[in-house]
Amino acid sequence: MPPALDWLATAEECFADEYGSLRQGLLTSVFSLVIGMERIFHLDEMEDAGFARLCGGRRCPSRHTVGGWRRNLSWHEVDAFCRRTCPWHLLHNEDARVSFDEHTIPRWTKKFHIGKGYSTTRNK
Repeated sequence: MPPALDWLATAEECFADEYGSLRQGLLTSVFSLVIGMERIFHLDEMEDAGFARLCGGRRCPSRHTVGGWRRNLSWHEVDAFCRRTCPWHLLHNEDARVSFDEHTIPRWTKKFHIGKGYSTTRNK
């Protein structure tokens, strides 16, 4: 728990929090990994009061709140956070596999012309 609170303090210095979702977004991102939650949409099924407290709230956060917070992070803010919290010296001259799982969401707007019967998610 102390490392997560240290990360939160660092995040408050690095990230703009225009929507007031920084605390819940960061803590949910950290503790979902601890409990083994594989995907953000699993937050819709979460009703554990203990998890809600770990994430800084009285109720479990929604995937929309956490996903919105993640999508609005700027590259420069994330870079500043990583530089302050990651032990980069441990990765010197080593290969690293890094992944951030976000799914492509099809847009049904007037901005894009999508032909009738065409599925953008399957490219067919």
